[in-house]
Amino acid sequence: MSEYHGVWVFSENKDLMLELLGKGSELADKLQTELVAVLLGHEVGDQANELMAHGANKVYVVDQPDFKSLHVDSYTSALTSLVNQYKPEIFLIGSTKRGKELASRLATRLETGCVSDCTELWIDAKGGLLMNRVVYG
Repeated sequence: MSEYHGVWVFSENKDLMLELLGKGSELADKLQTELVAVLLGHEVGDQANELMAHGANKVYVVDQPDFKSLHVDSYTSALTSLVNQYKPEIFLIGSTKRGKELASRLATRLETGCVSDCTELWIDAKGGLLMNRVVYG
């Protein structure tokens, strides 16, 4: 059994976070694992209940004054620590300007892959993650 489990979602954009929870729920159900939302910011703890109401089984909240504005280095460090501690199987990060920067930095620190601008994600019959992505020429 793999030490990696769970589908995680993160976005600094609330509407996109809720959208990611919907897709994350589909993936988590298919893999029979938990759905986790990651909430970073300052004075954001009250948002955890809303994320749970939208399907998250757990919400990891990192609430620090340094996170009042999105500094990619601080967010990358916090997410790296969480991922190393809890080891998610899949981590969906919103495809915003900051999200793309954050995802690529996080993948580099974790020495793992990163696919940006996905338009579809699904789990195949063997439990493998498949995706389509937008390619800009």
